[in-house]
Amino acid sequence: MEHSVVGGYVAKMCPVKAQNDALLPSEPIPPSPALERRFDLGRDFEERIFAELIAAHPDLLVITGGTSADKEQATIEAMTQGAELIFGGRLPADPVGRRVGKPDLLVRAKAEGQPAYRPVDVKHHRTFEIKELRVETI
Repeated sequence: MEHSVVGGYVAKMCPVKAQNDALLPSEPIPPSPALERRFDLGRDFEERIFAELIAAHPDLLVITGGTSADKEQATIEAMTQGAELIFGGRLPADPVGRRVGKPDLLVRAKAEGQPAYRPVDVKHHRTFEIKELRVETI
């Protein structure tokens, strides 16, 4: 039996909402104008942040195009070579943990041996809870 993998957002969702999003038992309600405005503001914010990052870090590696498998391979190669900043990467699926990741940015962390990376998700809101960071190598 093959198990599906999910991104981090599902882990934070109500289980019923996650199931309904996957199964689509009915036609989804379109977002309200207020919610659509929040989406637009978030996308604009991300575009501004990425433009600033690219301007400030000319060595930023951008992964574009291709299939998910192509992006995973390019991300692994960039991480293995020790790229400092990787934009648009895709982490390989973790069938054991049933997860997959498409962080906005991967930032090289200080670690001994093989390069380690911290995933960054750019959002247009504040975070009030600071969590301890964990560094994992590929």
